[in-house]
Amino acid sequence: VVYSELMQESHFSRLFLAPWYRWDTTHYLALAENGYQLSQVEKTTWPPLFPGLIRGLSSIFPPLAGALIVSTLSAFAAFFLLHRYVSKTWDEAVADTALICYSVFPTSFFLVAGYTESTFIALALASLVSARSKNWLTAGLAGCLATLTRFQGIFLVLPLLWEGYSAFRQDRATFQRRVPVFGLALAAIPLAFLLNAVYIHEIVQAPWPWLTKSSNWNTHLSFPGLGIVYNIIG
Repeated sequence: VVYSELMQESHFSRLFLAPWYRWDTTHYLALAENGYQLSQVEKTTWPPLFPGLIRGLSSIFPPLAGALIVSTLSAFAAFFLLHRYVSKTWDEAVADTALICYSVFPTSFFLVAGYTESTFIALALASLVSARSKNWLTAGLAGCLATLTRFQGIFLVLPLLWEGYSAFRQDRATFQRRVPVFGLALAAIPLAFLLNAVYIHEIVQAPWPWLTKSSNWNTHLSFPGLGIVYNIIG
C-alpha cells in the first residue's frame, strides 16, 4: 500500500523515495508509526532507536524521507569518525585510504538507505573514539545507543575492555581513580539491551526478543560467515 501511494505521488516521491521502500525499511517505518505491538510480535525483535529517530522527524518529513535523512547524516558522521579513529591509530594517509575504500565499496549504498547500518557504525565509532581518548562516559553512552540501534552493539564491551586494560597499563593510578566511571560506562551497554528486552516482555507482553527472533525469523547464533556459506551451497 505504501509503495503504491509513493508511486502515485509527486515525481520526486516516485523517483527518489519509492525505490528505497524495500526490505527492512518497511519494518522500521511500521515501528516508527505504531511502536511495538503484540499484534505484530515479529517486529518486537527490531531495536527502537532508528524508528524513534524517524518518528522524531515525522512532523517535518514523510517517514521514508526521515529514514533516508537519518541514514545519510549518520553516514557522514561515520565517515568523519572513521577518518579520525584511523588517523589517530596510524596516520592521515592510511585514514584517507580507509575512507575512500569504505565509501566506494560496492555495498556502501546501504549507508544511505533506510537501514540501521550507518547509524550503528557512527555510534560504534563514536564509542571507540571516546574510549581511545579515555572519555569513558561518552564511550558508554555511544555504546548504549549503538546497542539500541543494532543489538550487535553489545559486543562493544570487548573493545572497551581492551581500551580500559590499555589505560590501566599506561597509568595505573589515574585509571584506578576512574574505575567507577569505567565500570558504569561498561555496564550501560548490556543494560540497554536488557532494559529493551524487559520492556518488550513485561510492557508489550511479547516473548523475549531472542525467542521471537528464533521462532518468527528462523535465525540462530552461528560463527561469522556461515550464513553466506550455507546460502552458496544451497
